[in-house]
Amino acid sequence: MIDPLVDAVAFRSASLEDRLLEVVLPGGSGYALMIEAYFDESGTHHGSPLMCVAGYLIESDQCRRFQVEWEAVLSRYGVPYFHMSECAHGVGIFKQISKKDRSEICRSLIETIKLRAELGIAVSVSEAEYRSMAPAHFKLDAYSFCLHYCLQGVAAWASKYEVREPISYFFESGHKNQSVANGFINWIRHSRSLVDGLRYHSHSFVSGKKLCGIAAADLLAWEFVAAYKNTWGPKRRPVRLSFQNLMNKTHVAMHFRAEDLQEYFELFDPSKPSGQRLEVPEKFRRFTSSRDFPGKPLGAL
Repeated sequence: MIDPLVDAVAFRSASLEDRLLEVVLPGGSGYALMIEAYFDESGTHHGSPLMCVAGYLIESDQCRRFQVEWEAVLSRYGVPYFHMSECAHGVGIFKQISKKDRSEICRSLIETIKLRAELGIAVSVSEAEYRSMAPAHFKLDAYSFCLHYCLQGVAAWASKYEVREPISYFFESGHKNQSVANGFINWIRHSRSLVDGLRYHSHSFVSGKKLCGIAAADLLAWEFVAAYKNTWGPKRRPVRLSFQNLMNKTHVAMHFRAEDLQEYFELFDPSKPSGQRLEVPEKFRRFTSSRDFPGKPLGAL
């Protein structure tokens, strides 16, 4: 149960979240309710079997509370920010923290995510397979492709639940192909139907180690890659309990295998007359939901 005093402080705290809301609501534009979408990536290092872009949708008032509760967990252990790979491996700012305490930090943060987030979204692909199979005319790299599908997940959710509130999008900055992804989103802004479908209000690439939304997205992306490696990698292990706990919150996911990529790229073969191009199959439009498989984590599918 959330301490009501902490809950009230969320609206008085001059935290990073307050600064972020000034960006989301420039000039006091005064939306009664907004939604914030945060995304980060994991598995982009050389040799990784999977790259994942993942994140959360959070109502703005819930995000204020989320920031305060997130910071309260970290302050108990004397860490200034959360980075999942450092926490999991006990390195960097988590080097002096015991494995037991690191597990407790993750558990507490996951409980906060489950309480405050509206929906989790994860899209994954083998970056090596993507690079080897993407045709020359296909301008999106693997990162931008996954980010594009995360946006499709947002649009599908907004349509299904008839969400009308504007959405501001935030992406962790620093990826080598950030400019490609940013260019793609700017292209989207020229289409009224796409803007309406995404409920687009604004987007930013931010350095967000201390922002709860970005840190939560980092946690999800890392856990998703770990679940994939534990399930399908050369050293098979049980899916982490932390990931299973996280999946008790509704998450949707889409993973592109090599055969999926081949089929997908063939759909957009420019040599085909437009009338002969295939309709996008259902499997490229329907996300897998944790609600579809109760008791079985997405990483095991």
